[in-house]
This record gives sequence, C-alpha cells and structure tokens, in this order.
Amino acid sequence: NWLDGTFPAAQPIARPGARLRLFQWLDPAASPLREMQGDQRLVSAATDDLARRLAEARDNGETTLLATTLPLERARAELPLDDVAILLIAASTERPGKARVVDGMLVLSPGTRGMRLGRVDLDLGDDGRVASWEASVVELTDTVPDAPRMADWYAAYNDALREDYLRQVEARKARLSGQGPYVGAEACTACHRDATEAWHASAHAGALGVLERVGKAFDPNCVVCHSVGFGKEGGFLALDETPGLANVQCESCHGPGRAHVASGGQAYPGARVAAEACAGCHHPHHSPSFDFAAYWPRIAHGRD
Repeated sequence: NWLDGTFPAAQPIARPGARLRLFQWLDPAASPLREMQGDQRLVSAATDDLARRLAEARDNGETTLLATTLPLERARAELPLDDVAILLIAASTERPGKARVVDGMLVLSPGTRGMRLGRVDLDLGDDGRVASWEASVVELTDTVPDAPRMADWYAAYNDALREDYLRQVEARKARLSGQGPYVGAEACTACHRDATEAWHASAHAGALGVLERVGKAFDPNCVVCHSVGFGKEGGFLALDETPGLANVQCESCHGPGRAHVASGGQAYPGARVAAEACAGCHHPHHSPSFDFAAYWPRIAHGRD
C-alpha cells in the first residue's frame, strides 16, 4: 500500500516445487511519513487492490504471504484475508510468537529485538495452502557466527550510536544544577549491610558490564535498565562520568536516596512494591520469561 512505486506491490518467491508471493501492508496510521515532512498520501488505506492481487495469486496456484505491521485483531478487522495462506503480524514479545492457525491462515509473529530467528518448515498443498507445518526458534547465541559482510556496517552503527550518546551526556551535564538526588549504593552500605551484600552477590551488581561485553554500553535503550536514574536529573551519565551510578542499584528500585541519607534514615526514599519495581525493566519485550516468584529469591533482602 505504498503508492509511489518505490516498493513492488508483491514479490514472487520461487522454490523447488513451490511458488509463493509476498505482500506487505503498512499501517497508514504508523507511517514513517507521519513523523516527517512528507506526502501522507503515499501510504494508502484502501484495500481493494490488495484483495484483487491476493485473489489473482491464489487463482494462479501461488502460496500467499502477507506481512503487516498490524496486530492480529486489527488485521482480521481491516484487511481482506480470505486469500491469505500465511499472515506475518507485528511482533509483540522478545521471542517469536507461537505459530497457530486462525481462520484457515498460518499466523506467525517475529520477536521484537532480533535476538532469535523463527523458523517454519512448510508442506504446501496443490492449492497453495499450508498442508502441514512445524515451527521452531533458533537462539542466536555465540554458536551462530556473525555474518562477515555485516561487520563494517555494525561497527559504524555502534560508532554513530556512541557519538550520539556522548553528545547527549554533554548536554545533560550542561543542564545539571546543584547536587543530584542520587547517591549510589556506597552510601547505603553503612546502615544496610545485609542488603548490600545481597546486592553484591546478584547479577544486578554487574548489569552494566553485561552491556560492555556485547558493545551496547552506549545504547540508551539498554543503559536505562542497567544503571541508576539514566535520563533523569542527576542520574547516570557515562561510566567515566558517574561510575557510582553504574549497574542496577538500590535507587533503581527504591528511588533517589539523597534525602534519606541526609536525614539519617528519617526521610523515606519512597520504595515501591518489589513486583512493581521489577516490572519497569523486566517487561515482556525485554524479559519474556520473567516470573517475580522465581526471580525475587535471587535478590531477596529486607530491612537489616
């Protein structure tokens, strides 16, 4: 439904003994042009042409694949799906969604962050429909080598990300006024020894190091959950600027602690319910297997 001819309306895919045709549908309400100075009419909301092309492909014995940025509920309500054999819908979690048959279509969903590859093995009938299928998830661990042809591109991307991150650090430093509200875990140690020891023994204490090992310590989307107060007044800037606020610390869950420390513990930092504090970072997009009851014992602590 992109109207200026930049992208083909459909793409044929030939495999031994099979002919497929891929269609794509961008949600007009989510068009990138809405964020830019551009002609909004380039993305059409009319579905008549899509319906016609899908029917022609089916009549030609081709297996039809429709990829869309819509979730399943909206796709079923807004798109002509009678002639769709395989529907690829918007990602909703970090892991590829469970493959399933809905209204006679095989419905697939990718993961949100490119950390896993969804694989589907298909047996196609003479009518182009899916006769049987088997889905699996390939974990992209270190056992799966990086593509050499992508190395320069990825290095350049990370370099650009780092430069932008450092520019933002300088901008935040320029806006700083007075003493920030965060004090770092070191200030908590004198009164909360048991809790501090539990923290040192947890994965939270080395959270930023995890990003450094995979070259993502300059990605704001990652740093925000691996440091204290990132993006907030007086929060983490960069490891060489605010090392005392690196990693997931007391204030990540309990809130800024300067007033608490200054008052000798009289001013409460506003600790949140533990499950709610965890959910800020351990949400389905980043931590799909998170279960508070299973995770809490790993960091369990209380008032000394």
